[in-house]
Amino acid sequence: MKATISQLWDTHRQIISFDDSDVYRPKSFSDLKKCDNVLIGKKITKGGPTEVLIDNDIYLVMKIRIMHPTGCGSMDMLEAY
Repeated sequence: MKATISQLWDTHRQIISFDDSDVYRPKSFSDLKKCDNVLIGKKITKGGPTEVLIDNDIYLVMKIRIMHPTGCGSMDMLEAY
Protein backbone atom coordinates (compact mmCIF):
# COMPACT_ATOMS: atom_id res chain seq x y z
CA MET A 1 0.00 0.00 0.00
CA LYS A 2 1.32 3.46 -0.92
CA ALA A 3 0.39 6.93 0.28
CA THR A 4 -0.38 9.58 -2.33
CA ILE A 5 -1.30 13.26 -2.19
CA SER A 6 -4.56 14.19 -3.87
CA GLN A 7 -6.99 17.09 -3.89
CA LEU A 8 -10.10 16.93 -1.71
CA TRP A 9 -13.06 17.37 -4.06
CA ASP A 10 -13.04 21.00 -5.29
CA THR A 11 -11.60 22.55 -2.14
CA HIS A 12 -7.92 22.83 -3.18
CA ARG A 13 -6.95 21.07 0.06
CA GLN A 14 -4.21 18.46 -0.27
CA ILE A 15 -5.03 15.27 1.57
CA ILE A 16 -3.31 11.91 1.87
CA SER A 17 -5.02 8.88 0.37
CA PHE A 18 -4.14 5.22 -0.15
CA ASP A 19 -3.03 4.34 -3.70
CA ASP A 20 -4.66 7.50 -5.15
CA SER A 21 -8.13 6.34 -4.05
CA ASP A 22 -11.11 8.67 -3.71
CA VAL A 23 -12.54 6.57 -0.89
CA TYR A 24 -9.73 5.06 1.21
CA ARG A 25 -7.73 7.52 3.29
CA PRO A 26 -5.64 7.22 6.46
CA LYS A 27 -7.48 8.64 9.44
CA SER A 28 -4.49 8.69 11.78
CA PHE A 29 -0.71 8.59 11.75
CA SER A 30 -0.80 4.91 12.77
CA ASP A 31 -2.73 4.18 9.54
CA LEU A 32 -0.16 6.20 7.59
CA LYS A 33 2.76 4.23 9.09
CA LYS A 34 1.47 1.10 7.31
CA CYS A 35 2.37 2.57 3.89
CA ASP A 36 5.55 1.40 2.17
CA ASN A 37 6.66 4.83 0.95
CA VAL A 38 6.24 6.83 4.20
CA LEU A 39 8.58 7.91 6.98
CA ILE A 40 7.08 9.90 9.85
CA GLY A 41 9.26 12.46 11.62
CA LYS A 42 8.77 14.60 14.68
CA LYS A 43 5.85 16.82 15.57
CA ILE A 44 6.87 20.46 15.07
CA THR A 45 4.94 21.84 18.07
CA LYS A 46 2.41 20.35 20.45
CA GLY A 47 -0.89 20.24 18.57
CA GLY A 48 0.86 21.31 15.38
CA PRO A 49 1.95 19.60 12.17
CA THR A 50 4.15 16.52 11.87
CA GLU A 51 6.94 16.12 9.31
CA VAL A 52 6.22 13.27 6.89
CA LEU A 53 8.37 11.99 4.02
CA ILE A 54 6.24 10.56 1.18
CA ASP A 55 8.34 9.16 -1.67
CA ASN A 56 11.04 11.88 -1.93
CA ASP A 57 8.96 14.87 -0.80
CA ILE A 58 8.64 16.29 2.72
CA TYR A 59 5.21 17.48 3.85
CA LEU A 60 3.84 19.00 7.03
CA VAL A 61 0.79 16.92 7.92
CA MET A 62 -2.04 17.58 10.36
CA LYS A 63 -5.03 15.49 11.34
CA ILE A 64 -8.23 17.36 10.50
CA ARG A 65 -11.97 16.78 10.82
CA ILE A 66 -14.24 18.16 8.11
CA MET A 67 -17.94 17.91 7.36
CA HIS A 68 -18.94 15.63 4.51
CA PRO A 69 -20.34 17.68 1.59
CA THR A 70 -23.63 15.79 1.67
CA GLY A 71 -24.11 16.71 5.33
CA CYS A 72 -24.12 13.10 6.53
CA GLY A 73 -21.50 13.67 9.22
CA SER A 74 -17.85 14.45 9.77
CA MET A 75 -14.74 12.75 8.40
CA ASP A 76 -11.24 12.46 9.87
CA MET A 77 -8.33 12.70 7.44
CA LEU A 78 -4.73 13.85 7.15
CA GLU A 79 -4.04 17.13 5.34
CA ALA A 80 -0.63 17.91 3.80
CA TYR A 81 0.82 21.41 3.53
